Amino acid sequence: MKSMNERYAAHYFDNYGVDTIGLRFTAVYGVGRTRGMSSFSTQMIEAAAHGKPYVSPFGDDAIDWQYVEDVSRSIVMSCTCPATKTRVFNVKGGIRTVKEGVTYLKKLVPSAQITLEPGVFGISWDYDADPIAQEVGFTPQYTMEQGILKTLNHFRELAGSDPIQEP
Repeated sequence: MKSMNERYAAHYFDNYGVDTIGLRFTAVYGVGRTRGMSSFSTQMIEAAAHGKPYVSPFGDDAIDWQYVEDVSRSIVMSCTCPATKTRVFNVKGGIRTVKEGVTYLKKLVPSAQITLEPGVFGISWDYDADPIAQEVGFTPQYTMEQGILKTLNHFRELAGSDPIQEP
């Protein structure tokens, strides 16, 4: 479906001059990311915020931790930039292991009951994001740690708990 949409966009640009930009996201996490295979990272953070146990899949993998606010900013920047030569852009966060994410989350919430299952997601996360940086000016602003902390504190705020300070 995604590939078909990109082809339709290219067709309308080539034949009718309809200017479109396609954005390819990876493992988006943060408040609001509740569905899809890569939503496990958000679910894991929410479980830690609420003191609930969570079994995280893909414990042997490194993923592209892409914070939702960076994704939102990439969309706004793409909608407001001058016409680009590239029609479809890869948008990236930062490639880190799932284990690193769990370790940092447990540093923030030592009582977090997060267990890692073995396994890998099964795709390569190392896409070329240079074109969106060069043509649109987008580079991610959030590290994995910053995004996890911000997501955790948002879930804590919704639960009426005090925020956690960065260690």
